[in-house]
Amino acid sequence: MSARSSLTLLLLPIGIAIGAIAMGLSGSSERVPDTSPDAATDVPAGGPVAGTDAQIIELRRRLNDEVSARQTLQKEVEQLREQVLRLDEIIERKTPRSSRRQRQAAAASGSGQIDEAQLLAAGFDAERAAMLAQRLNQGEMERLYLRDRAIREGWIGTDRYTQAVRDLDGGLDALRRELDEQSYDRLLFAMGQPNRVAVQAVIGSSPAQQIGLQAGDIILRYDGKRLFNGNELRTATTEGQSGTSVPLEVLRDGQRLVFYVARGPLGVRLGAASARP
Repeated sequence: MSARSSLTLLLLPIGIAIGAIAMGLSGSSERVPDTSPDAATDVPAGGPVAGTDAQIIELRRRLNDEVSARQTLQKEVEQLREQVLRLDEIIERKTPRSSRRQRQAAAASGSGQIDEAQLLAAGFDAERAAMLAQRLNQGEMERLYLRDRAIREGWIGTDRYTQAVRDLDGGLDALRRELDEQSYDRLLFAMGQPNRVAVQAVIGSSPAQQIGLQAGDIILRYDGKRLFNGNELRTATTEGQSGTSVPLEVLRDGQRLVFYVARGPLGVRLGAASARP
């Protein structure tokens, strides 16, 4: 055998082996994913990104509208506040000083606000004023929470709500039971609430006319019971035995007068008044 033949026979197995290895590698290798831009997930033109932009634009538009509306409302509120202040100044200049104090107290009471200064001015000591202010303001907050709950649950304006308000207002009745007559009188005055029962008119041929009651009289007591509003007088006239004689204490032109009248309807038209005790 020649040297060339021997070399050919030697190289042949090596070539076959190399070919086999190459084929094996080609068959077992995985295709490398195509990461080119053209091979990305198919997203339609104007897809989610464009939709999000539209939502943002709409939200911005609505936000701007809301801001503009609030700014307009704020301007209107400021204008109304200025008008109220001007009216207050006019009323303040034309109102007597004594009436100013009563009006301010009534305004504070109507807003549910009562502070120690008002109670101190009414004659309470510091400790009692602090206690009363806390009790009254706590009761006012309870009424606000009650109203909020009734609105949320849908029973505002119902008999249930009316009764619940009455139950809360019983807190003032509780204070009356705790306080003496003079202190309760001062409390009503400090709150800007009526504390006098005024006779506005006397019905002809009535028991009130027969005993000499007059328009402008202030009824202080009925059968010894101190009265602070017309409802208390109406209740008192229905108690006890009808027709029995009872004392009626009246304030007229700074003088206290006592009349005797048969228990029952007096025959007067009543009004409310507020006076410093």
